[in-house]
Amino acid sequence: PEGEPEILVVVDKLLTGFDAPVEQVLYLDQPLRDHGLLQAIARVNRRFRQVRNGVLTEKTYGLVVDYHGVSRNLEQALSAFSSSEVKGALLETEPDPAAVIEAAAVRAESHFDGRDLDDAADGALAFAGDSAGSYREEAFERFEADYRAFARFMDRFLPDRRALAYRDRLARLTAVRAFVRAQYLRRDDSVNWADIGAKVRQLLDGRISAEVRELMAPVSILAGDFDEKIAALPHDEARASLLEHALRAEIRERRRENRAYYEKLSERLKRIIRELREQVIDAAEAVRRLGALRGEMRGDADAARARGLSPLSFAIFRLLEQQAPAAEPALEAGETAAPDADEARSRAARDLEAVVARYRKFVDWEANEEVLRRMRREIKRRLRGEGYPEMHLGRLALQIVENARRRSTE
Repeated sequence: PEGEPEILVVVDKLLTGFDAPVEQVLYLDQPLRDHGLLQAIARVNRRFRQVRNGVLTEKTYGLVVDYHGVSRNLEQALSAFSSSEVKGALLETEPDPAAVIEAAAVRAESHFDGRDLDDAADGALAFAGDSAGSYREEAFERFEADYRAFARFMDRFLPDRRALAYRDRLARLTAVRAFVRAQYLRRDDSVNWADIGAKVRQLLDGRISAEVRELMAPVSILAGDFDEKIAALPHDEARASLLEHALRAEIRERRRENRAYYEKLSERLKRIIRELREQVIDAAEAVRRLGALRGEMRGDADAARARGLSPLSFAIFRLLEQQAPAAEPALEAGETAAPDADEARSRAARDLEAVVARYRKFVDWEANEEVLRRMRREIKRRLRGEGYPEMHLGRLALQIVENARRRSTE
């Protein structure tokens, strides 16, 4: 299990009473009968499963290569057992693996309804939801089952040249599958070689291009190269799909920073996708609106970064911004806060985050009413010192504490 494949040659020993689950192939070249034949075959029918470096390897079959013809004695050896106990104990491999693999390939490709499987992003649209859902989960699971069956047949028959003819078709499906896992499910292990045998894994790994691998990586709307990745997609339908799922993932990740703000963005995202699905707008218009939504979210992140604020302190900053101190003049429409007022608010947000951090050191602080009460009391005292209106201190303190609790529990 921990080393390279090895061959063990035996004559009389180790045919019985020998258990090595990792053993998968048995070559027979001497006469065997009855119990001895059954014991020899049993060497390769043990289950084997291990995880190394995060990769699952599972043995799904044993292979007996009969050079002597002893399998003709198998029926006699099995006669002592009932037919139900030994049904399917030993099956001959198919004389033409291409027929079996072709059927599995057609089943796996049947889920795409004319999509271009040479384009992973286009193929992935076969699993885009009809509403604002993230993806068609049941449809993807059915494809996953057929994909794994295709991969298992390839693993069983390689390196037969008739199986090698199907490597490009499996590679295309692997790229589409990885794209769905990365963009819809946000999986970092998007290729997920765990379901694929070692022979197939080695064969496919070198056939997935660098361009496809880049598409298979989860995309953040805040990434510097996001615009380039969007522009590289083949059409607006694919761009809208990628934007939708990247925005959805970012909102899900950051909503705990400011629940009210990101819930509003989430509703706007759902409305855009609903109008796209109902053909109220076309894909090009959806891309424009989704791009504008991304611009707002990026602007928020840029604003936090420019002020040197963490996600929590920036959420506090936004809460403070909604309720200016009594000494700060009210802003007219279109006006922005003076630099010194903005800096004072940023300083207050960092100070209040430090207050929260001190109380978060208590075990189970989120459910400890005494700790929460003391935290709110100190926050109100700090806000009072910053000049915030007395009538709003209780609500502000409660919002700040609840924001911190959500970040801790979500």
